[in-house]
Amino acid sequence: MSASLFTIFEQFLAELNTTGNMTQVLPTDYTPTWAEQSWFGLFEGRSEAVVFGAIAFAVHQIVYYGRYLPYLVCDYIPAMQKYKLQPGHHISNAQWWKCVNSLLTSQVFVQLPMMMLFLPAAKLAGFDCGMPFPAWPRVAFQVCVFFVFEDFYHYWAHRMFHHGLLYRRIHKVHHEHTAPFGIAAEYAHPIETAVLGQGTIAGPLLFNYFIEQVHITTMLVWIAARLWQT
Repeated sequence: MSASLFTIFEQFLAELNTTGNMTQVLPTDYTPTWAEQSWFGLFEGRSEAVVFGAIAFAVHQIVYYGRYLPYLVCDYIPAMQKYKLQPGHHISNAQWWKCVNSLLTSQVFVQLPMMMLFLPAAKLAGFDCGMPFPAWPRVAFQVCVFFVFEDFYHYWAHRMFHHGLLYRRIHKVHHEHTAPFGIAAEYAHPIETAVLGQGTIAGPLLFNYFIEQVHITTMLVWIAARLWQT
């Protein structure tokens, strides 16, 4: 058992240090599309784990804060105030900046490392990291399944954090804002962020193992879709 775990760890470290090489993933007599050439060009000669982690993090930040931006603008338009679900509740600048600072800290020091480590783990799990890209119907189906799994996981993990010590020491942070606002969705204790984040990762890994292969680019679509729903 220990020997096999050590072997897996060695394989993980090897994948962690893998450098992109398009010729290794290019099928014989296959002409890549512009999108495929652009995608694999980003990895060429660079650390695959770092590049994928950076891309996933960029997608996360752009979708998460971009989704919130229209609501932030509406907060400063008097005519839009009547559409607020809780019109009598407003957050102070101090509360807003506390939330943003906490979010950025958690995103950089908790989520980013998880994203950097995901590609090596995905390759060990058998993810498709080559060409061609998957068809959109297949991507859409897989993402729908990921949503079902993640909602199930999130429900039970959330219930767990509402019990006793876990609530007082960890989950209480998430409920500091009695009038929630857009970017407070991920405002939570770092431990809760890490635990709930496993639901986003575990769904694709289990699907890949038990049902069918998942392409690594599908993860980016899944991340964007999950954040848009959040």
